[in-house]
Amino acid sequence: MKHLPIGINISDPDLLSQFSINERKAFGSLYNRYWRCLVLCAMQYLDDLAACEDIVQELLVKFYTEEHYRNIKTSLSCYLYAALKNRIFNHLRKQAIYKKHLLSYCKESFSFMDTADKKILSSDLEKRIGVLVDKLPEKYREVYILRYDHEFTIKKISGMLKRPFHTIEKQSRKVSGFLKENLGAYRK
Repeated sequence: MKHLPIGINISDPDLLSQFSINERKAFGSLYNRYWRCLVLCAMQYLDDLAACEDIVQELLVKFYTEEHYRNIKTSLSCYLYAALKNRIFNHLRKQAIYKKHLLSYCKESFSFMDTADKKILSSDLEKRIGVLVDKLPEKYREVYILRYDHEFTIKKISGMLKRPFHTIEKQSRKVSGFLKENLGAYRK
């Protein structure tokens, strides 16, 4: 096989044959000939120049290091563009899977944050209610504690405190009204 000067003007079949004579120079010529065109082609599919350059770089390096040039049955340009297209689709597939996992993670994180925010809000609300309950007159405070903390019925509270049912009912409503009025920021 004759040794041709390696440059941009040699044909693709001659360029491929030069890989067996001087791989480095042949690869340099291949790189110079196809780098820009492959990056521009990749930009038609991806809006990320850095990703396009990385994909083309990986394609050309793999082409050289794994000696794919020995197995080309079509034209060099057809081979490179087909390989580029496959790499772009693999990249897009990986990105879609990544986005799917990221979205799933974000949903879990947001739901956790919602739960955390709810717990914080609930804790703040409990503290605020505690402060307000402490301000209530003692009879009203007793009704609140028995009714809301211990969840006793009005009838049971009436019997425990030996007060009329309607009095306990009225005190319970007043406590609820007082809390609603003073907890305006926490109401939904």
